[in-house]
Amino acid sequence: MLVGNSSNGPADSPGGSPASIDVQHVHKGYGRGARRVQALSDVSFQAMPGQITALLGPNGAGKTTLLRLLAGLQLPDAGQLSLAGLPVQQARHLLGFYSEGCGLYPRLTARENMRYFGRLHGMTDTQIAARIQQLSEPLDLLRLLDRPIGPCSLGERMRVALARALIHDPAIIILDEPTNGLDLASVRRLRRYLRYLVSGEGGNKCLLFSSHVMHEVAKLADEVVLIAQGRVADSGSVPELCARAHAPDLEEAFVTLTGQPG
Repeated sequence: MLVGNSSNGPADSPGGSPASIDVQHVHKGYGRGARRVQALSDVSFQAMPGQITALLGPNGAGKTTLLRLLAGLQLPDAGQLSLAGLPVQQARHLLGFYSEGCGLYPRLTARENMRYFGRLHGMTDTQIAARIQQLSEPLDLLRLLDRPIGPCSLGERMRVALARALIHDPAIIILDEPTNGLDLASVRRLRRYLRYLVSGEGGNKCLLFSSHVMHEVAKLADEVVLIAQGRVADSGSVPELCARAHAPDLEEAFVTLTGQPG
């Protein structure tokens, strides 16, 4: 059996709590005095298992800061973040986190990188080999497995980094701008795979991704959290957001609901 949850019911933590993401009244700033920058102000939202939730906002809106807090890489100034009902620091075994440039060793092959991170998660070599096989086709890794990462293109490295984040079959998946650097064919393949992961067959994962690309969010997300200037402006499905904004599409809804210049 692979590490993680692959049942057809809702993804649960080992303690039985639904594998959801819960963010409540989170604040985060950097610097002091006149130089202090407030990256996040009173941010609250939930992401549920069996759904793809998108964090949509322009560059500098606070998306990456929020995802780094959820990954336990930084601490909030105030507020609470939990994964499957657990504090972030206690739930890392449930989390697969991807961010551009995240933790690959350039001298190792793709297979060796995945094997290394699988062992860090307590997987056996047999489990790792089976998981590599599962990930290779949807992420288009077959021809990369035994090549060193260093000379690979940006898109190739990003696909391997995604596989590294998913190697332990986590119940909760957080991806920071996952389509950056990917060509159209890779984006379409990734989109299909992410949709599979939140299906019953794929384990009803809880999946949160950030993006500033409107059409990508509109195609992929079940729920969208609009973030601008470090605050949540609104949330809901794309049709719900468009209806509230009396807008024909997500782009117009975003401009209306966030008050961003159009």
